[in-house]
Amino acid sequence: ESATSRPAWVVDGNYGSVREQLWPKANVVIWLNYSLPVVFWRGLKRTLLRAATRQELWHGNRESFRRAFLSRESILLWILTTHARRTREFKALRASGKYSLEWIEFGSPRQARQWLAGQATAA
Repeated sequence: ESATSRPAWVVDGNYGSVREQLWPKANVVIWLNYSLPVVFWRGLKRTLLRAATRQELWHGNRESFRRAFLSRESILLWILTTHARRTREFKALRASGKYSLEWIEFGSPRQARQWLAGQATAA
């Protein structure tokens, strides 16, 4: 609540549990609507790096090869089982008009990089 009471703010992530608190106060959604292969490949690379280096994520949590590949808690499994549902959910939210938001959607990392480069040039 305190973060969104400021004149300008940014939220990273798509947590449905706080959507009703955030989206009515927002004016733009930037949707990285990347394909499943892109999302999975990025998740796999991050997971392998974090498991190999034992990088701490938060509060002492670390990814492991066992958890990544042999667990129902695997982030890779989560990507595979939620990607299509999340895409449908966001398409429905956008089409609903429930929130008065400008939607900026990128279907590829290249599109996002080009847009960001344009924003930097404009600034």
